[in-house]
Amino acid sequence: MKKASGIVCFILGIGCLTAGFLMKDKEPTTSFIDTTNTLQLSVVKGKKVYPKTNTSKGLADNLYLPDYPTPAVIKINEAKQAYFEERYQDACDLWRDALNLNPNHPEGIWHDIGLCSKKLYAWDDAIEAYTKAIEVNKERFHKKDADLYDLYYSRAYTYLTKHALEKAKADFLKLTLINPQDLSSYYQLAAIEGEQNNVEKAIFYLDTILEQEPRHFSAISEKSAYLVKLNKKQDAKKFLMENKSAADNGTHNQKSNFYYSLGVVSLLNNEEDAALAAFKMALLFNPWHPYAESELCNIYANKGMGEEAIQHCKNGMNIFSYPKLEFRMCKAFAVAGQYDRGLQHCKALTKTVWKDSIGVHTCCAMNKAVSGDIAGALEEIENERKIIDTETKKHEKDPDRYEFYINEIEQDAKELDKLEGDVKHGKYAR
Repeated sequence: MKKASGIVCFILGIGCLTAGFLMKDKEPTTSFIDTTNTLQLSVVKGKKVYPKTNTSKGLADNLYLPDYPTPAVIKINEAKQAYFEERYQDACDLWRDALNLNPNHPEGIWHDIGLCSKKLYAWDDAIEAYTKAIEVNKERFHKKDADLYDLYYSRAYTYLTKHALEKAKADFLKLTLINPQDLSSYYQLAAIEGEQNNVEKAIFYLDTILEQEPRHFSAISEKSAYLVKLNKKQDAKKFLMENKSAADNGTHNQKSNFYYSLGVVSLLNNEEDAALAAFKMALLFNPWHPYAESELCNIYANKGMGEEAIQHCKNGMNIFSYPKLEFRMCKAFAVAGQYDRGLQHCKALTKTVWKDSIGVHTCCAMNKAVSGDIAGALEEIENERKIIDTETKKHEKDPDRYEFYINEIEQDAKELDKLEGDVKHGKYAR
């Protein structure tokens, strides 16, 4: 589990990409004809060629096509046409053919090879191409870094996709030197530092963003997440409340995520009622927030309000089902006294890939206890303890990787201790 993305998903309750990063593609730059998806390339002897739509970011908007176009020009145009027809391997091959024909602008061709290589998921080829483009620009055209922002930008995101974090970091740092107002690069630097467990540095970059854009909602949410990671739970809540106006002036989705973040931080501070109110607000602004539904399900179950818990779990599962929500539904059935449905749900879970996940045997034990099967409940508790022991050892062996997951392990262990105590002290005896 990657720590930066794990932390952000935990606080925002949103699905994340493996690296949590965005990669922006730019249109091919090298062409002597400005083409679109629908434009058929042609050679018009001795005339300028004007496209149907002028969208090029190339060497010029409408470059003159010579009476006798060079072989390199013809290959470039064929490559661009292949690219727009989504024949990416052909496009890469044609651009490489053009390079062998001594074109006037090899740096642009290298950029486009990088672009089509990304379409083919050939990350090493893309990085090599962007690096060549940078080198040619510097050596042949004596360009400075400030003139090569787009190339560094493309290479930085490609490094991220490859998870080459140190090299990505170097390029993003260069981008911030070229443009100190480049908030997106600071944002990626924060994510990289967070993933490398350099939380203080991550917060530094987020603060840099907030100095320039005080209402940058993503930076606010992620800073609160990192404060939680530093065990500064009260500081995290105070920081969120100080920046509440950023959410109040944001979109409905931003408001929803703000209140979800506030709910999570409130739970970590053992403020269950405040968390309950925050999660309800999250759903007010976004009724399709499965993580808020899941937390409400768990809070109501803890309060002994089984029917309300079941309803919120159902709502969440109608949007997006994930392991913790499934376990909480099982728990809600037990609290509501519907152990027959709970046991059926438990049996189904033990046949899935989640069978050895934290929480499965806990919810099975709860339902067996409610049904009066004390021996079965104690057996499930023992099974859960074995899983907790296995997951705890993973954390001890690789604390950085499992640092975030330990919170879930500790929460499950605490709940299991209470359940075992209740079972042994006859709470469920019949």
